[in-house]
Amino acid sequence: MTTRSQTGSLKPKYPTSYLAMSTNVIEPSCYSQATKYAHWCREMQEEYNSLIQNGTWQLVPPSQSQNIIGSKLIFKTKVKPNGSVDRYKARLIAKGYHQRPCVDYVDTFSIVVKPATIRLLLSLAISNNWHITQLDISNVFLHGTLDELVYMSQPPGFVDPDRPKHVCLLKRSFYVAIIFQHLLHLPLKLSSFEGSHFHDEILYRSTVGAPQYLTLTRPDIAFAVNKVSQFTHSSKESHWAAVKCILRYIQSISSHGLFFARQNTKFLHGYSDADWGGLLDDRKFTIGFAVYLGSHLISWAFKKQRAVARSSIEAEYRTLATAASELTGIFTS
Repeated sequence: MTTRSQTGSLKPKYPTSYLAMSTNVIEPSCYSQATKYAHWCREMQEEYNSLIQNGTWQLVPPSQSQNIIGSKLIFKTKVKPNGSVDRYKARLIAKGYHQRPCVDYVDTFSIVVKPATIRLLLSLAISNNWHITQLDISNVFLHGTLDELVYMSQPPGFVDPDRPKHVCLLKRSFYVAIIFQHLLHLPLKLSSFEGSHFHDEILYRSTVGAPQYLTLTRPDIAFAVNKVSQFTHSSKESHWAAVKCILRYIQSISSHGLFFARQNTKFLHGYSDADWGGLLDDRKFTIGFAVYLGSHLISWAFKKQRAVARSSIEAEYRTLATAASELTGIFTS
């Protein structure tokens, strides 16, 4: 494996004083707390103005037939690589966990580019010596039209004084908060029925959630993170021990990363594998695949399947079909 020190792409080391700046930033947990700070008030107003300008909703009278979901403002501080504050961001979300699956909605989606597409473009740009320019589009999710009937309460702190009882009929795609209950060579035999309960499930969920973002650039932890994420509804001490093992592993190889070098070949190929019967609770299997463009790893995934495979051959064929679908999607993109 190529390390960042070998390629000269290590990030600069910053003094501890700079890194500690991000930990001192106060992130409000609700609207009432945010109103005490001028910068959060500005961000909330900008978020609301953007939603109104894009025609995100239409105020309509409430009725008994409507399933009205709540709304909430969440706050996040964006930091620079050295730990100093870059900007503040207030985001209005809908409380999607008040909806019933297969009744109020069937699918959830996000109209954003796939990580594999980004890696594909980076691979082609490096091999062809193209110039890369990055841009950011504010509230890009609002460009999607919503055809379903979704009703949401008016945002906290921004209730229309003339129509305080009205609700928002959403016209645009919207951020929805949903609470879910859900290295093939890394042996993680975990069960929901064995061992004592972990004392702090909120700590478990928040800790497991962070490495999920890291899997976008670290394929070596994707399977392990997928495994421990399946126990957020009922975590055990053994699950927490596995999470700490993952964190120690991440800390020990923080200098490693994907390396894209200039190459002449554009051959697209992939590999797949299946963990048949590896889940102790329901004996369902996990599929995994990796797709390469030449020597550049551009796509990978590990997914627990809904069905039980009756043989290892069946599990392998299903995994192969999923990998072939991914290869086809990349080839035609």
